[in-house]
Amino acid sequence: MRLHLNCMEMGTETYTPQVNLIKDQNYEGRMIAVDNHLYERCRFVDCNFLYSGGPFGFANCEVQGGYLSPSGAARNALSLLAIFRELEQQTKGPY
Repeated sequence: MRLHLNCMEMGTETYTPQVNLIKDQNYEGRMIAVDNHLYERCRFVDCNFLYSGGPFGFANCEVQGGYLSPSGAARNALSLLAIFRELEQQTKGPY
């Protein structure tokens, strides 16, 4: 699967995060820090992506297998989303 995601909210007046640019790397079976990283042309095989809710980017990367381990704000946001999805299912009628 080709991956191209950009969640970089750069240039705000109050906060500009430090971003680590990583290019042309291959990772296999590794823990990958997502927050504050921009990966370009990287390949990930069976990696664990650690994400806490910060800015990130993937440009022209390849991902084979692996999984996401959310923590902090990212885990909280997913928990809230799950609650709202459950409420939505409960309030839907039989039609």
